[in-house]
Amino acid sequence: IGIPAVVGSHETTPQWVFFTDRGPEPTALADGPVHADYVDAVADIAHVRHVTNWFNGVSVDADAPQAAQLRALPFVRSVGNVATFETPPPVTDHAAPAPPNPFERPSRATSLDYGPSITQDTLINADALHDMGRTGDGVLIGFLDSGFNYLDHPAFAHVTVVDQWDFVDTNDVVAYGSSTDHGTEVMSCAVAYSPGNLIGTAYNADVALARTEYEPVEKRIEAEDYWVAGAEWLVDSVGVDVISSSVIYNWFDPGWGPDFTFDQADGNSTIITRTADKAAGKGVVV
Repeated sequence: IGIPAVVGSHETTPQWVFFTDRGPEPTALADGPVHADYVDAVADIAHVRHVTNWFNGVSVDADAPQAAQLRALPFVRSVGNVATFETPPPVTDHAAPAPPNPFERPSRATSLDYGPSITQDTLINADALHDMGRTGDGVLIGFLDSGFNYLDHPAFAHVTVVDQWDFVDTNDVVAYGSSTDHGTEVMSCAVAYSPGNLIGTAYNADVALARTEYEPVEKRIEAEDYWVAGAEWLVDSVGVDVISSSVIYNWFDPGWGPDFTFDQADGNSTIITRTADKAAGKGVVV
């Protein structure tokens, strides 16, 4: 997924296709769903990857002739690359970082046994919220990440996973083998409950899990197609209250760019930041 597909003698790359309107009917909502006939017409030309209601368009796999056909459709506003691809370089192992020095634990008394997580909980006064009964109960947190392994760990025995989806491989398996545990680690900071070891800051919250990261290399498509689709799904289909996205995108591995520029880091230029704005506008904390 994400690597250019070859159809016949033509190489395809991910493309954004944005529409001019929401449909020919005057009753079409300005912020409503994408017009189904538009999607069908695009699908007759190229493989549709994801549909974005928020930006009124779709992402597709298309070669140059298909892109030209799409641009010629009367209801298509623009067609452009999701990301630029070249022959990917070989993946090399990186040295593991040195373990961090242990933090000095605060001396104040707490009603729960936070174990080593006492520093992170007391740093933001989460322990005081816990004493008030504010433990995340009734809150639904959506995670955009990868490596949601070990969900059967006892620290997650109380956690309800309301939904999960892999936007990279398009299936409902979000663990991705054993190559990374990053999603598990991030999720544990929020919802794990293991007295004496780790108590998350919102340990009674429910979760929804979206894999939007491709682990072997850093690819721009993760910051655009996968993340956008994942966020829109979490908000509109799952109904989360919070999106946790423990990533930052600026540079990408050689052949998987182009990099974001300094001028694009203005909170308005890239589709990922505009997606975050859309989610916030719908009342979701990102």
